[in-house]
Amino acid sequence: MFHKKEKQKKLNEPVEAVANRKHSKPMSFGLFLWRFTVVILLIALNAGLWAYAAYEIKISQEKREFDLRKQQQILLAREQKRKQALEDAVALVNDEPITMAQVRDFVNSMPQLAELPFETVYPNVLDMMINSRVVMLGAAQAGVPERPEIKRLLSQSEEQIVGQTYLDELLSAQVSEAELQALYDKEVKEFRREEEIHARHILVKTEQEAKDLIIQLKAGADFAELASKKSLDENTEGGDLGYFTKGMMIPEFGDVVFDMKKGQLSNPIKTPFGWHVVLVEDKRLANPPAFEDVRDEIRRAVMETKLQAVLSAERAKMNVQVLKPSASN
Repeated sequence: MFHKKEKQKKLNEPVEAVANRKHSKPMSFGLFLWRFTVVILLIALNAGLWAYAAYEIKISQEKREFDLRKQQQILLAREQKRKQALEDAVALVNDEPITMAQVRDFVNSMPQLAELPFETVYPNVLDMMINSRVVMLGAAQAGVPERPEIKRLLSQSEEQIVGQTYLDELLSAQVSEAELQALYDKEVKEFRREEEIHARHILVKTEQEAKDLIIQLKAGADFAELASKKSLDENTEGGDLGYFTKGMMIPEFGDVVFDMKKGQLSNPIKTPFGWHVVLVEDKRLANPPAFEDVRDEIRRAVMETKLQAVLSAERAKMNVQVLKPSASN
């Protein structure tokens, strides 16, 4: 009975309702297909995002590992450098080494020191470098480098160093070897040959000591050997003064020695340094210095003559405006 009623009910439905029911199945399938596609796309997108995130994590991890290895290499290099410095150290200040190479570099950077025997200046230079390191460490602990006025002075120093380096490079590029040689040849032609002497000396405190040395020398003692044992002048080897002109010595010494003959032994000579005994080994007219010996000096002179022209050329490249030409304006 139920089925008959249900069948009768369906027969009584309007035509439009039947038509609508027939089309409902295809629409539900399309909706299902659309939703399925969206789900697939979302799954694919999600998988892509996870894959990208994994890739980024991997790259980030590799970069961290690379940075860590690089940092470890830097720290290792610093530690090796420090170990080497400690092995070469001639002094330590708060466990920070001062090396023999640093002492030599300092001496070589000072022309007035570089001309003297290294062994002679070494103790004083090392002591000075230790004092400098002590003061610098004390200043750092007191926060001096962080003071505004110190930072300003350091900035000015940096500007001067950088600017001077650039200026030196500009000037050097304009100086040729041919120009230096030409100037040297000109100076050689105008060179006035002075008399020069090659002598040895022994320096002692008293006149009596000088007289005693003269007696020994006249008795046959070797001058160089005696100078090595008795002389107060530690800057010479065997008392050897090399060749020098009269103007290179103080008058009390030069006036006497240049009146002596080759091979002559002096009487005691008094100077502000003490008493000298001198042996004149040779006399000659001075020759001009070799080109290589004065090349750097000539180069500096040539660079000085070109300085103003180079500065003018550099100013011309810039937009220079003098807004206050004098302090009174």
